[in-house]
Amino acid sequence: MELLSRHHLTALVCQFLLTLILLAYTSLSIAEPIASPRGKKLHDEDCLICHQPEKYYLRKNRIVNTYPRLVVQVLNCQLDVGAEWDADEFLDVFNYVNNNYYKLKLLDNLKQ
Repeated sequence: MELLSRHHLTALVCQFLLTLILLAYTSLSIAEPIASPRGKKLHDEDCLICHQPEKYYLRKNRIVNTYPRLVVQVLNCQLDVGAEWDADEFLDVFNYVNNNYYKLKLLDNLKQ
């Protein structure tokens, strides 16, 4: 059995904590998602380097189907491209991708 490197373990812990923070944050503002022009701008600048929305976000067999998985995916992509987003920018990108492509609802995920 291969042990996780310190880097991978740190990344997993960060992803877990970020998921908890995002869940707490979004549960405070579940009523109506806010459209963020900054989220689109950051997404287009940083995420379209690797992703074509039609190929990744809209495919039928996508892996991301819950809030936590989307948090982890956006964080992984942020790290992969070296985007230096602060927490608000991360949430803007997360909300942009979710509102425009995934359309996941936090309450639906919590009932599972």
